Amino acid sequence: MSRNANIIAVGSGMGSLCTATALAEETNRKPIVFEREKRIGGSFSTYEVDSFLVDTGAHLLTRGRTGELPQLLRRYVSQDIFERHFSQQESYNFTFRGRVSKLPRNLHELLNFKILSRRGRIQTLHMLLRFLSMGREGTREVSSLTSYDLVEPEISGEDMYFWLNAMTWMCSGSDIHHAPAPRIVDTFVRNRKLSRDYVIRHVSPTGRASEEDYYPIGGAISVPRLLIDSSGLDVRTGGEVKRICITDSMVEGVEVDGEFYPAEIVIYGGPLRDLPKLLGRKNLTKEDLKKYSSLEGYCGLSLWLGFDKGIESFNRQSIVKIEESTDPPKWAVFTSDFDPQVAPKGKLLVVSTILTNKSRTRQIDQIETAVEEILPQYRRHIVMRHEQICLAEKCLQSREKNIWTLPKQKTGIGGLYVVGTDTAGWGNGGNLCADSALRCCEFIKQDFPELFT
Repeated sequence: MSRNANIIAVGSGMGSLCTATALAEETNRKPIVFEREKRIGGSFSTYEVDSFLVDTGAHLLTRGRTGELPQLLRRYVSQDIFERHFSQQESYNFTFRGRVSKLPRNLHELLNFKILSRRGRIQTLHMLLRFLSMGREGTREVSSLTSYDLVEPEISGEDMYFWLNAMTWMCSGSDIHHAPAPRIVDTFVRNRKLSRDYVIRHVSPTGRASEEDYYPIGGAISVPRLLIDSSGLDVRTGGEVKRICITDSMVEGVEVDGEFYPAEIVIYGGPLRDLPKLLGRKNLTKEDLKKYSSLEGYCGLSLWLGFDKGIESFNRQSIVKIEESTDPPKWAVFTSDFDPQVAPKGKLLVVSTILTNKSRTRQIDQIETAVEEILPQYRRHIVMRHEQICLAEKCLQSREKNIWTLPKQKTGIGGLYVVGTDTAGWGNGGNLCADSALRCCEFIKQDFPELFT
């Protein structure tokens, strides 16, 4: 392989951009990124509605200290990126049966978590200690279980059951009886193995196990822009990759709107279920065809509301309404609390969202009912209303499809790699994209070490 090899990324979603940025910084090569849409970022994007800036779904960057995406941004963009380009959330506030309580960050707050009974709080501590001893690597042994299978011994009553159901929805896009066990473990703890400092942070009375979450100033699209600008990526919008060209099981390049672009490395960031159309089915094994075709994503249904000043905002707090069923929780946040510029001067912007695969009309009604409970008489203050359905992740994980069984980033075709939320990796959303990207770079480094010298 030539040290001047061309690298092409297909799609400008977070998986592709994280990979392209890392390669640009590690190899001094500038990948070309082709995006068929006019707007960059995939599910991390922003657009204007009646002078309000709405994101493609509700977005907060989680795990501000140790999350895969925050670490990648600090490594390749700027060490002080969060101080300069993000606004920190104060807390998640859960509501259930008239009770309101902040998501616990330490043992003291857990023992005063009003959503749960006293017994439920103690059982949650037992569950947390079990997760800590298991760690991420230990989830391999329980990967065939659902979240409910794993936590059922600790569930002490309805309050704990419904709260854990809400947590599994937020981390996986499905209820407690369908979400895979590794995802709920990864939501509460992120240690690969047991360590003294990590345990102390989780169970000490004043520790801070629950890490800071952040909103990007300028909207979700600011994150892709930071990646592009920091590494000088060549992003070409409005150009659709029609074909990934393969000869003798090796990548030759891509065809974009009738024009051929040679490349020795192609990174595909689109849905894996669409990859056979670009490659030709004959270039994939029957096993890969079956695996890719079985991957289906899930969506977030969001209701964006612009208000005049007659509404009181949440002061950089999120509200999560827990349902007394296995239905998904309703999550609401004022994005204008974090960045006033997303709304016209003197106005406020809130988004309420729900992860869904059901009737849009029914779910919108549920969102509006939840908003009415949180913001009584909100309708008289509306100046903008916008409904939206956006892809949350490209794979709805399950017992059969999870971190331990999803496709790896290296394919059976030389020079072709895949990234994103339908590949193996830790975290969810942006963190999963970043972990997938870093895993992809490791595979490329193994295959083409001369690029990294």
